[in-house]
Amino acid sequence: MAAARSRAVDGAIRGLFEPPGGSNVALTAVGGYGRGLLAPRSDVDLLLLCTPDVREVATARFERVLYPLWNAGLQVGHALRTPEECELEALRDLPTLTSLLSIRSLGGSGDLVEETRPRVLALARSGDFVDALRESRVEREARTGRLAETQRPDLRDAIGGLRDVQVVDWISLRPSTAPRASPPEVESAADFLWRVRIALHRVSGSTSNVLAPEHQPAVAEMLEVPPRPGWEPADVLARMAAEKVSRAVETTATKAQSRPAPTGASAR
Repeated sequence: MAAARSRAVDGAIRGLFEPPGGSNVALTAVGGYGRGLLAPRSDVDLLLLCTPDVREVATARFERVLYPLWNAGLQVGHALRTPEECELEALRDLPTLTSLLSIRSLGGSGDLVEETRPRVLALARSGDFVDALRESRVEREARTGRLAETQRPDLRDAIGGLRDVQVVDWISLRPSTAPRASPPEVESAADFLWRVRIALHRVSGSTSNVLAPEHQPAVAEMLEVPPRPGWEPADVLARMAAEKVSRAVETTATKAQSRPAPTGASAR
C-alpha cells in the first residue's frame, strides 16, 4: 500500500514537472518518499537540483509543481540546491545526509543526480557516521522513549520504530559491513509497523505517528489483531516488532564499529 501510494504521487508530480532544456535541472524524491514508501499522511519530500546559473528559472519551475500539491492538501517538504550545496548541508546536518541517501530521480537531468549521489555516499562511509547515528538514537530515546515500553508509542521515531529500520540500512552502506539487505526478522517487523502506521493515519486523519490510547482499539480492529489476555492494545500492536528492530540495530551498529572505515575516508 505504501509503495502504491508513492507510485501514484510519482505520476502526479511527473505530470506537473516541466524541466527546462539542457541538463541543468533535476527533480528528485528524498527521505521516506525517496525510498518509495508513503503512509496516507506522510510528507512528500522533494529536492530540486540545479546548476548555479539557472537557479531563478529552476525556482519558477519548482513552484509549478509545489502549488498544486499544496492545494491538494499534501504535506510537501521542499528544497532547491546545487550538488555542492547538498554536500555542504549534509556535512553539517545528519538528517539532511540521511534524507539524501535515498535520493531518487523524478525527472530532468540524470547527470545532476549522479553527481550528487557519490558526494553523499562518501559522507555516509566516513569514519564517524555510525557514531553520529548512535548519538541521534540517544537523542531520540530521550525525546520519544522506546516503542516497546510506552503506552503512546511513536511508530516512526521511538527506539525500535521505523527510523531504526532505516538506521540498519544506513549503516549497511559502509563497504566494510555485511549485506545491504535487512535481516528477515527486521523486514517482517518493519512490514508490521508500516501496517500499523497506515491504519493509524486512516483512523486518526492526522499526520501524527504516535499510537495514542484512544486510537489503539480502532487500529487493532482495522488490522484484525486478536486480543491477548493481560496485554494492552499498544503491546499487541508494537512490542514484539519493536524489540526485533532494536536488537537488529544494535547488532548492526556494533559490527560496523568493529571494522575500520574505508581507507582515505574523511571524518564528518
